[in-house]
Amino acid sequence: MVVQSLANPLAIREPLIVRLLKVFGVAAINGLVLNAIVFGINMAMGLSWNLSMVVCIALYTVVMLSSVLGTLTPMVLEKLGINPAMASGPFITIANDLLGLTVYFTVAHLLLL
Repeated sequence: MVVQSLANPLAIREPLIVRLLKVFGVAAINGLVLNAIVFGINMAMGLSWNLSMVVCIALYTVVMLSSVLGTLTPMVLEKLGINPAMASGPFITIANDLLGLTVYFTVAHLLLL
């Protein structure tokens, strides 16, 4: 949506802050729904409470950070004069993978000491 709105600013008439709030709202809802599903599966499988909490906290954090990264990256690339439609996909994919692993292991380290 961000790349499309950059390509055709007249297609979306809402102010930037309204669009960003909607993106973050959707990410928060996605994170909560995914957490409920994952937590339920973990508990049904008899996994430990600590492990379930690590996974859920890391998952929610990664969903929110990925939303921020996926929203801001095309905007930054456009400001730098780089075609966001071409560069956003690979950059966001690599950054999300690295970010996800870092968040997961950091949360695990902090909660399972």
